[in-house]
Amino acid sequence: MQRRTYELSDWRDIYKDKPVLVVGRGYSRRELFFDNLIPEFKANGLIIGVNHTVTVNSIWRKYLDIVCFSDNQIPRDLKEDLNSFPGTIWAIRANEEVRPIKNIDHLSYADGEMSGYGFEPEKDVIWTNHTCSFVALNLMYIAGCNPIYLAGVDLRLPPTGSNIYDDNFGHRIDGKQYQKLLDAQRPGFELAAIKAKQDGREIYRTSSFSTLDCFEVRKLSCEV
Repeated sequence: MQRRTYELSDWRDIYKDKPVLVVGRGYSRRELFFDNLIPEFKANGLIIGVNHTVTVNSIWRKYLDIVCFSDNQIPRDLKEDLNSFPGTIWAIRANEEVRPIKNIDHLSYADGEMSGYGFEPEKDVIWTNHTCSFVALNLMYIAGCNPIYLAGVDLRLPPTGSNIYDDNFGHRIDGKQYQKLLDAQRPGFELAAIKAKQDGREIYRTSSFSTLDCFEVRKLSCEV
């Protein structure tokens, strides 16, 4: 299947008022109750994952409708997992030169204008040098989804120790160093909260473990 390239404007409002769950890599995604809650939500809404939620060993894989990346942040070890993924894969293109992964057949590129540092979905802009969860939030906001739930988008380390293995770096990194990287992502989410309030849109975090207190905690079951 040939790769397709779109403008982000092609994505605008295609899922207008459809609820969506954005699944990041954070610890809080484990709090969701899979047996009943997730299938019920999927029957009414969309589930979009990032990074290693797509692996064949991930409990999330069978629930995902969409996987989203910045195309300069696709972990190389995911090639086989992505080729066998039956859903939609979106890579938001960082620039003309970046093509780190070859031979992923059903990959759709969205050519987005690079903004500075912010949240400007009305301009069909995604700032791609950001966490992939933020890229996914941008994409689903442009698509008109409402409400948007964030699970595993914690911006904090899991309670498992001071050093963690990072899939993108490919090695263990110091927890304090990684926390600084996470803290740098916070302003973008805070801008998203302000924008959502202005637009009458709803963005929630599904767990109080997430430090994104700019979003109200709302359990997924409340809106299913």
